[in-house]
Amino acid sequence: MTDQSFDSVAPLVAEHADLERQLADPELHADAGRARRVGRRYAELGQIVGAWETYKQYRDDLAAARELATEDPAFAAEIPDLELAETAASDRLRSLLIPRDPDDGRDVILEIKAGEGGEESALFAADLLRMYLHYAESKRWKTELLERTESDLGGFKDVQVAVKGTSNDPAEGVWAHLKYEGGVHRVQRVPKTEAQGRIHTSAVGVLVFPEVDEPEEVVIDPNDLKIDVFRSSGPGGQSVNTTDSAVRITSRPGSWCRCRTRRASCRTARRACACCAPASSRRSRRRRRRRPRRRAGARSARSTARSASARTTTPRTGSATTAPGTRRTTSTRCSTARSSRSCGPRSRPTRPPGCGPSPTPEMTAAPAPRRADELLRAAMGHLQLAGVQDPRVDAELLLAHVLGVPRGRAQALALMGSALPAPVAQRYRDLVLRRGAREPLQHLTGTAGFRRIELLVGPGVFVPRPETEVLVEHALLGLPQGGSAVDLGTGSGAIALSIAHERPDARVLAVERSPEAFAWAERNREHVGAANARIVQGDLADAVGEEDGPFDVVVSNPPYVPDGMVPRDPEVQRFDPPAALYGGPDGLDPMRAVVAVALRVLRPGGLLAVEHGELQGAEVRGLLGPEWRDAATHPDLTGRDRVTTARLG
Repeated sequence: MTDQSFDSVAPLVAEHADLERQLADPELHADAGRARRVGRRYAELGQIVGAWETYKQYRDDLAAARELATEDPAFAAEIPDLELAETAASDRLRSLLIPRDPDDGRDVILEIKAGEGGEESALFAADLLRMYLHYAESKRWKTELLERTESDLGGFKDVQVAVKGTSNDPAEGVWAHLKYEGGVHRVQRVPKTEAQGRIHTSAVGVLVFPEVDEPEEVVIDPNDLKIDVFRSSGPGGQSVNTTDSAVRITSRPGSWCRCRTRRASCRTARRACACCAPASSRRSRRRRRRRPRRRAGARSARSTARSASARTTTPRTGSATTAPGTRRTTSTRCSTARSSRSCGPRSRPTRPPGCGPSPTPEMTAAPAPRRADELLRAAMGHLQLAGVQDPRVDAELLLAHVLGVPRGRAQALALMGSALPAPVAQRYRDLVLRRGAREPLQHLTGTAGFRRIELLVGPGVFVPRPETEVLVEHALLGLPQGGSAVDLGTGSGAIALSIAHERPDARVLAVERSPEAFAWAERNREHVGAANARIVQGDLADAVGEEDGPFDVVVSNPPYVPDGMVPRDPEVQRFDPPAALYGGPDGLDPMRAVVAVALRVLRPGGLLAVEHGELQGAEVRGLLGPEWRDAATHPDLTGRDRVTTARLG
């Protein structure tokens, strides 16, 4: 065989050397997406270069043996073995030179949808999911459940899971192994739902999408997107919503995705766009990979698979896609359930402190369960008896916390029945018992998501609420380039640090009176790394001096619950600082101080933005004198009046 058969190797060797030089450049690694693509290509070419070097060595050894065979019989004896080795090396090199699917090295989003067969089909979908999860474990891939719709008998009507590889070698990529799994899968068996022993045929649709490295790889026109943000029907604000929320993105071509995995709505929206990208990418490149039709399988399952291939439904872990207060967050905010802080008259009977239920037998059994699924079931039962609003969400988030993994990964481990180390299982049980005693989830995990940052929270500080993100949005819109802002009553620092993080060109000052909250705010400033923010301790009425201003924006989320009201939930009664809740007889005493400070420190035309209760908008506007103009009250994401803005002069 001549080297002319491998003329295409030379440019690949040169490209490999160039990629090696790029990987040695520190600037490359500042762009994670580009570094990932370069590393993947380098690993792919590395196999070709290695095979080429091996082939050349056997070729040269064979040529030398043939040349010396006439002089030394020992070299003649080696020729047959060298010929076989050269042939094997050339065959391997030729196979590596065959063009690969460019997506082979990508991670995937796997969706399993129940089709014909009712409950049995949903049970079969659950069996398939466990099979794929165990297969991923055998390949050392990482898995994370994104979304699931359970059936009445414990199966899945629809479930999505993200599968991520750990190798840069495209041959070991997730898409390379799973791309042919898409299609209709059929099973014939006596199902659990059958009482007479008859054999049933059920089918499910399996959809596999390669995941883009970066959302920017696919161009999506924002004008083609309709974004719906879901919130619960609770009062919001300093009365925290109690049910899950999500972001749904619908594009005009017809695909849609829903994300509930990030801790803040903006993060969830970005994640949802990233999840929409695989389907959009496949459409834009006009490439359709279809496996041969199977004769077996139900028509409804096949149509389900085809219709679902036009969309991607994936809430990633959160999180959040896009984006997940006293709220439970997945790896992000959407799919965040929150503890209610609704208030009633102070005379209303309230649940006494320390009112948790007696521990359920499963939580204190000896020997205690150590399998993730058993622990999760026991925790859900205990939290439900304790009156926790969303026991499943809390139980899964606490499990994810003790394992140090996203919520979707914790769900996957529970589905596989993975065993946990004894210390981890005991720590989880301890946290569940504390949550059952109504200690806030954020105090147990120590963090709360807010917009694009994660804050450290605990006893002595008010946990930031999702509705306050709308207040930050209005403050950012009114902040000019290189401008300055002051946050009066910063608490954990959520508002000030979000502004400083998203606008590094701005100068941000934050004021907090409580020593405990001030300590948390300083800790969060270091945690976020907001060098352009400064936090001072003092009363908001006089902590800001003339030398600190003038400011372009004054923003505040002051206490606004009237003194005569009392929170109904134990989490709020026992753990939120009263100084962060109550604002005098009408709840507006701190608001009056904020308006007075804003008159003193705002530059002409500067913006005042304040958060208040849903019924206080008219009263807040009434506090603004003739010095103010353009006063307006704006709704939060639930449609309730939440923020009032006005400009000075």
